[in-house]
Amino acid sequence: MATPIELVGYWASEDDLEWPDPGDFVDPSWDVHERSLVAGYLERGRTFRAAGGWSTCRLCDRRNGSSEKQDGMYYWPEGLAHYVTDHAVRLPDRFVRHVLATMASSHPDEPSNAETMGPSDIELAEDWWQRQTSYSPEAEPT
Repeated sequence: MATPIELVGYWASEDDLEWPDPGDFVDPSWDVHERSLVAGYLERGRTFRAAGGWSTCRLCDRRNGSSEKQDGMYYWPEGLAHYVTDHAVRLPDRFVRHVLATMASSHPDEPSNAETMGPSDIELAEDWWQRQTSYSPEAEPT
């Protein structure tokens, strides 16, 4: 049985009020190294769907992507890393744990406990993730 994919980082808009407001999740105290790792992971997700127009950031109105990315467990809008990096929007703990555990368990040089990761560990994890996510449209399921 396939694992269900969960959504993360979809925000309310004038046309769709059912989603949360990203401003409710701004957390400037969120550890900058953890934020950086999560943002890098989001940026390196596999693109699986593109739209014809741009989404705009709900906090600063900048153009913020036109596609969606995924990792097999979650999918998110292309611009989600912008919210994490530029606005310190904290994502759900379950997703953050998933990111850290995925990166820690998938690289032999990473510590087994993702919570112990420091700046040098983040560089190793990001290097590994870059090697793992060379996107190829031919590899996408039809």
